[in-house]
Amino acid sequence: MADVSDESNMGYEEEVEEEIIEDDLDINNDCDGEDKKKNSSFLKQFASKQPFYKMSLPISYSEPRSFLEKLTDQGSYLDIFLKVKNIGNEEDRFLEILKFYLSGWIQQKIAKSPFNPVIGETYQCKWVHKDGSTTEYIAEQISHHPPSSSFCMYNQQNGVIFHSYLSPTSKFWGNSLENSMEGKLVYEIPSLEEEYIVEAPKIVVKGVLVGSLSTETIGSTNLICKKTGYTAEIEFKGKGLFKNKHSLLVKVKHPSSKKALYTLEGKFDGTVSITSTKSGKTTTFFDINSETIQPTTLPVQELEDNNSRVVWKHVIENLLNNNEDEASKQKTLVEENQRTLAKTREGKPWIPKNFIKADENDEQNNVYYYYTKIIEIRKEIKKNN
Repeated sequence: MADVSDESNMGYEEEVEEEIIEDDLDINNDCDGEDKKKNSSFLKQFASKQPFYKMSLPISYSEPRSFLEKLTDQGSYLDIFLKVKNIGNEEDRFLEILKFYLSGWIQQKIAKSPFNPVIGETYQCKWVHKDGSTTEYIAEQISHHPPSSSFCMYNQQNGVIFHSYLSPTSKFWGNSLENSMEGKLVYEIPSLEEEYIVEAPKIVVKGVLVGSLSTETIGSTNLICKKTGYTAEIEFKGKGLFKNKHSLLVKVKHPSSKKALYTLEGKFDGTVSITSTKSGKTTTFFDINSETIQPTTLPVQELEDNNSRVVWKHVIENLLNNNEDEASKQKTLVEENQRTLAKTREGKPWIPKNFIKADENDEQNNVYYYYTKIIEIRKEIKKNN
């Protein structure tokens, strides 16, 4: 089983934006019986003044998979990414990278939270494409308190790499959870020496205590390619109190023009349109109903003990069988096991198996971990592409 260190939370303290006490919300309106007990228990955790990341959501709010596996959703429309190397025009390449990025965030359908991976937990899978190529995926939990994850997704035949180091944080706002992922998403085309960098948006889960659960994507970020100079100013918009018309707005810019080259508008049905400011023509840019591709992984019995599906096996099985009480017990066993293992390590620093800490921090002085084989992969791509 994977290990965890309580020492890794030194110097870190999550700020709880809003302290909630039970009297502030009438949690009896839409809850009864066990649900009311679970919500009361959750609210009482705020009175303890403990950091938010140490609080435990009721198991009913859990999606039956680890965060490391959830990140594979970013590859649902991988075919978009695979063709960028063969696009000769810099502007068109940038637009396709933008499209692939947006495809991973436009519509969050599952209004539940994945399991917070234990330190040393890993997840591997692959996508097999129609052109005969394979996209490999590997992810590992670098830290548990605070939680930090690294992943790398790459297709050597098509010459592309997608990797990231993310530190999810959460804030509680009365009846909603706001999940942020600090860190960068990096898209590479090594043969062209192009790198596209962007941040992840925020995911808000509403109806945590009362009402129906729903999910929205919000926040602003910029997609940047330093080599070509293209940038995209991206704003994700939730429906909000005033029922926003658009789910996202984007402006694509280049130093050669004072005006935006393109504007994009997303709708809540999962479609995105693009308008050329030069011609005034508007066309469909992306439709979430486009064909997706699902990854495959080995059967559970063939996986290593620290693989996500093994670590959370009994929790997942009971959630899928609607046995929340037993799922909660199994989740507690996983967490207690990690605390026990942490004590045996006597504060020794954790060294990830598949990812290495970069020698230098990025321009914002952020720490970054990259896949141990990424340099080799880049060399192979340049050699063969």
